[in-house]
Parts: sequence; structure tokens; C-alpha cells
Amino acid sequence: MNPTPQQVTQQLLDWPEPDLRTLLRQLEHTTLRDALWLLRSLPLLQTIVAQLSPAAARLLLDDLEQTWWGCNPLRTSAAQQRQGEQALTQLYAVMQKLPAGAAHD
Repeated sequence: MNPTPQQVTQQLLDWPEPDLRTLLRQLEHTTLRDALWLLRSLPLLQTIVAQLSPAAARLLLDDLEQTWWGCNPLRTSAAQQRQGEQALTQLYAVMQKLPAGAAHD
């Protein structure tokens, strides 16, 4: 059973930086973008951006703004909600493959 978005957010905020960087390298850009949108956590976004190169951080932030600006995950279409949920499921699957993620089971 997948955890709630709040649980995923907290797990990621608790991860050591090296493990977080490993996770980021294994995620597709669109998966990260869509999962961050669904999670709606400024502290997590700041933590993720701090682990990226300046160019990658700018690309992610620009893409988040362009794709999801003004879209509240709680008030979007069913298709947009599914897109975010699929990204979160993919994120969680990658998390579980890494040592820091397995430690939270």
C-alpha cells in the first residue's frame, strides 16, 4: 500500500542528502515535476532544488511553473489528478529501491 502524500513528503525531507541525490538521478524529469506538484510542499521543493545544479534547478522550476501554474491538485481535472498520482506512485517505487527508502518500510 502506498503512503499518503504527506508521508512521502516527510520521508523525503528526512532522507540524507546523498540518498536524495541518488533518488533524483533515477527519476525522470516529468515524474519529479508532477510528483512535486501533487505533494505541494515548499520545504520539499526547496530541499530538492538545493540538491540540483543551478541549471537543473532552473529547468525544474520553469517547468513546474509552465505546466502547473495556478493548478491546485485538489481542484483539477480527473486526468490531471491521475497524472500527479501516477508520478507519485513512480516516485515511491524508486524510493523503495534505495536503502533510505527501504529503511522506512
